[in-house]
Amino acid sequence: MNHARLASMRAFSDQSHKRYTSAQKEDSKSIFKALAYTKPRRSKLVPNLKLSATKFATTFTAKYNLFRQTLFPPPPETPSPNWSSYTASSGWKWPKLAPEEVKLACSSEIKSTSPSPDYITQTIITHAYSACPSQISLLFETL
Repeated sequence: MNHARLASMRAFSDQSHKRYTSAQKEDSKSIFKALAYTKPRRSKLVPNLKLSATKFATTFTAKYNLFRQTLFPPPPETPSPNWSSYTASSGWKWPKLAPEEVKLACSSEIKSTSPSPDYITQTIITHAYSACPSQISLLFETL
């Protein structure tokens, strides 16, 4: 009887070893697949959430609303600004451009070839500046 028991245990051990080595040879992810089959399945992905001392969010809608309120609260409310003392500025005060700044802006190569809203590309500006730099500098100074 003891001999039969040892033979049975040995056969079981050999069979388990064969299954394990064949699973390793098949695919590296098949072991994880087998592990997934052995794990107990979860019926709920999100556990019940506590709303207050006595209430819990158990339905999907209640959990959704709780997450929505917690993660994205309404923005804070502020009073409307008082525009009675506002005075509009008479004009913009721009600093003077140095000729070197105009030269750098007009001669720098930009990788994009798409034109601006007025359909003037950087290539046109570069060629215009190389043809008459003093007029382009004067144009930017008067703007």
